[in-house]
Amino acid sequence: MLYAQPGKICYSSDELENIANKMTEANTNAKLLGIANKQLSQQAIALVAKDSALIALDLVVASKESIISLKEEIITGKDHEITDLRTALKKSARKEKWLKIKWAGTTVALTGALLYVIVK
Repeated sequence: MLYAQPGKICYSSDELENIANKMTEANTNAKLLGIANKQLSQQAIALVAKDSALIALDLVVASKESIISLKEEIITGKDHEITDLRTALKKSARKEKWLKIKWAGTTVALTGALLYVIVK
């Protein structure tokens, strides 16, 4: 039998070996717990980083959607502008056609009048 100093408790060698094994197991568990806590902390940091990345991606998507919306508005405005220009071009072509007809009519009338004056 072996004795421990404080209180002079008597332990057998099997009991001391059991105590030593439990202490070794406790130290191992404490180290494993420390490692697990570090891993949990690193995972939490990784999750925060992933959340930040997702927020950044959401902002990029929102910006691109805004750009697309603005481009669609520009395209719609240009379509209206093209329609207005085509309408103006058709009106101008009609005016030009009538102007040619009027000039031809005037020329025929003046030529007829001139021939009338010459013949008389």
